[in-house]
Amino acid sequence: MINPEIIQEVKQKAHVFDIIPLHVQMKRAGKDLVSKCPFHDENTPSFKLNNRDNYFKCFGCNAGGDVIEFLMKYKHWGYMESIRYLANHYGIEFTEDTPREKKVYTKPTPRTDNLSPQAIAVFANRGISEKTLNDMKVTGCTTWMPKGKDNTDAICFNYFRDGKLINIKFRAVAEKDFMMAKDAELLLYNIDSLKGQKSCCIVEGEIDTLTLYECGFKSVVSVPNGASGRNLEYLDDYMNIFDFMDKVYIFTDNDPPGTELKNELARRIGFEKCLQVSHLPDCKDANEILTKYNKKTVQEAIKHSIEFPHEGVYSLSDLGSKVYDFYNVGYPKGVGIGINSFDEHLTFRLGQWTTVTGIPSHGKSEFVNLILAKLCELHGWKSGICSFENDVAIHITQLQEKIVGKSFNPIKDQQPHERMNPDEFSWSLDYIHNNFFFIKTNEIDVTIDGILNKAAELVKRKGIKVFLIDPWNYIEFQHTGETETIYISKTLTKISNFCTKYGVHIFLIAHPTKMPRVNGKYEIPGLYNISGSAHFKNKTFNGIVVYRDFVKMTTEIIIEKVKYFWLGKMGTVEFTYNMNTRQYEPSLPNAFEPPPTLPPPPTGFQTPRLPYKDEEF
Repeated sequence: MINPEIIQEVKQKAHVFDIIPLHVQMKRAGKDLVSKCPFHDENTPSFKLNNRDNYFKCFGCNAGGDVIEFLMKYKHWGYMESIRYLANHYGIEFTEDTPREKKVYTKPTPRTDNLSPQAIAVFANRGISEKTLNDMKVTGCTTWMPKGKDNTDAICFNYFRDGKLINIKFRAVAEKDFMMAKDAELLLYNIDSLKGQKSCCIVEGEIDTLTLYECGFKSVVSVPNGASGRNLEYLDDYMNIFDFMDKVYIFTDNDPPGTELKNELARRIGFEKCLQVSHLPDCKDANEILTKYNKKTVQEAIKHSIEFPHEGVYSLSDLGSKVYDFYNVGYPKGVGIGINSFDEHLTFRLGQWTTVTGIPSHGKSEFVNLILAKLCELHGWKSGICSFENDVAIHITQLQEKIVGKSFNPIKDQQPHERMNPDEFSWSLDYIHNNFFFIKTNEIDVTIDGILNKAAELVKRKGIKVFLIDPWNYIEFQHTGETETIYISKTLTKISNFCTKYGVHIFLIAHPTKMPRVNGKYEIPGLYNISGSAHFKNKTFNGIVVYRDFVKMTTEIIIEKVKYFWLGKMGTVEFTYNMNTRQYEPSLPNAFEPPPTLPPPPTGFQTPRLPYKDEEF
């Protein structure tokens, strides 16, 4: 992280007259500069640099702001990347606190051979002309391919950013055999076509990108790896591109993986600006529509794209297919955490929220850490964390313990294998960096609106599917004259609406009122014991109580509420807490499911990298 004083110095020195003319050709107009807008097509100049007030403004598309906003919009850079550029430009020396090793990508060797006649024929059969291939800089080569395990005639889909070659996807001409350039950066194919556009289309593969280009759509990109995989990490650095767009058409394949990709893209970009392209019943993708019908049919499919369901308004056309699926297949299942005895009582679904309570020091935050680690490990659900009571560095170590299954610090009488080794430490640290994102609670608006706004940003930028608020009583309440009960009810409704809108599962940790002791033991609290309102039980989807019995040395996980019966049942699951490994261990035998899909930690890591810069949001 760059020192805030350096950032302030950069902002004071940076001037639109110094920077923007380096990227956009400008003309003098009195004391100001003008040009055609770089963010939209226009015939007469409406893009203006205001010298006195140091800002840019387009009077055609309303884009505007300071130098930093220009660089973020024009170069598709993040905030800190823009600051670094400006600091270097003005000769401002800076250091970054605890810098993290960035992943080093390899630039591929350009492949500039002409396509073979056989490759051109393959495209011709798909309705794609040589002009489109030339415009999109599709080339050919002979290279080794993984499926054929031999050198073969291949097509090169070249991935450019700012006109520079970043990656290549190779496709064998004779069969479906694909390969990305080794160690190259993943990014959207044809990403340069999005510059200055107010709308675009996202498709599932390069062939579909060429198809839409052939049909007259120039602003079109495709994802680099189709609908495979649960995560879209390559989008993280490019989501700001879509901030300035009015419409994003999503034209993924007409199959379950394509539908899953479509919904995830819309969730992250924003359902309100996304439209879903209607497929023909007998066509899987855009290219199949072109080859079976014609260009006009492809154009009509996009023209008749439909909105995602409006918030708060449902029709049978929106929900009819779901109702039929419920009848024929059953209600949608939740996902478990890989501990059978717990999963029998509770599974989790996106769009819902769970309240967790328990007496202080009884381990509720630790148990939620276990849930977060398992949801990520088994299902790829990344987490955003808003924790007020826990130092972020300490929280990271606690998550490492749940991910590795061993303790972080040495413990008296502990066996060597019960503490994570250096390789496991470094591997789990890297894993957390990629999957868990911590909010800087001392730098944000800590009202429920401020917290949820930051959570929405993490959905968009990082693709989180889980969000933790720990604990409830740190949220700053803004009473407006109503009673505390009414205010809490409204706040919990906001949480519920957020989960539905963004497809996120929220875990809300809330302390109970002080519980009485009976025969030296605290009474077990319930959701109705949470201070403030009975709505914590009434409105939550699921309710968990964590209670540690210091006599039996067990922890009871009490499932007090499950709103939907097909997602679980009320009851108690007993765990012991292994002090040597700091792990919850189910009391029942055979309680764990088979080993998770997460690969074992690799060996041979370099010196551990802690802490990461920008680890908090």
